[in-house]
Amino acid sequence: MQKNTSKKARPLIIAVMVLLVGVVLCMGGFTLAKYITSAQNQSNQATVAKWGFVVTADATELFGSEYKGTGLAVTGSAATGTVVVEANTENQNNLVAPGTTGSMTFTISGTAEVMSKLTIAATSTSDVVLTNGEGETYSPIKWTLKKGDAVVEGCDGVQIDTIVNKINALDDQDQEVAPNAQLQCAGTYTLTWSWAFSNGNDALDTVLGQIANGSTVDGYTATTSIDFGLTISIEQIQKA
Repeated sequence: MQKNTSKKARPLIIAVMVLLVGVVLCMGGFTLAKYITSAQNQSNQATVAKWGFVVTADATELFGSEYKGTGLAVTGSAATGTVVVEANTENQNNLVAPGTTGSMTFTISGTAEVMSKLTIAATSTSDVVLTNGEGETYSPIKWTLKKGDAVVEGCDGVQIDTIVNKINALDDQDQEVAPNAQLQCAGTYTLTWSWAFSNGNDALDTVLGQIANGSTVDGYTATTSIDFGLTISIEQIQKA
């Protein structure tokens, strides 16, 4: 009887063991759970800030050895013909004389997506000027500055110093340019000069030519050279 009882008990013991294993596995399942806190960062993009400023300057026709037309626009006469001047020394390629005229253009345009600074520097260290013994001066070369087709105020047939001061004042309101802001002085400018061939002062023009040749003319002194320089720059700056 005891032997039979032992055989019947084995399935019961095995069943209990299977149940216990099932309980253990079930409890183990709970230990695999965890808390999760997360934040997702979506894809971000950036592009290079635009730098769209354009500055050009063409002074190839400002001074030379041959001039198309005569510098008669100052007197209201029609400009015709060609004036040829040729230096007899290697270090003097550009000449001016009665009847000559020259011009240059410069353009400022565009915007940028960063803060910027505009700087304009026009210079002139000498002008053609004849002075008599009483301090009276004669300056035959007249300059005109236009923006587009309109003459800039106070810059019609004037001396080079007036032109220099006017050009240098163009950046007074634009020292600091905000991102995407338009330049107040943006546009295309034309600078011209003329030395009248007729309706001028032939006698004083002749004195200038004589002094340029090294001659001494009683009662007169002169500066016989003229120069003009222009620098325009726009650069990115950091706001203080």
